Amino acid sequence: MGEMAGTLKLMRDLHYARSHSEGVACVDFPFAEPQDPAVLAQYQDWYQCPRRFDQPVGRFWVRESTLSQPLKTADSAGN
Repeated sequence: MGEMAGTLKLMRDLHYARSHSEGVACVDFPFAEPQDPAVLAQYQDWYQCPRRFDQPVGRFWVRESTLSQPLKTADSAGN
């Protein structure tokens, strides 16, 4: 789970750098949904998007439109 939380942090940083209103569309987890409501609430608080448990792999779903936005810190002279 630590790897996925760190990856989400990186994706949020990129999302901010892209100035785009959309972030991660969905997160898949390769393990069972936590039964403890407090733990499940922590997933909601951290990921803030739909979450799917019991998936074959851990995965972040991001809309193509989000990824096609330029970074607001990009150097336009380099294009």
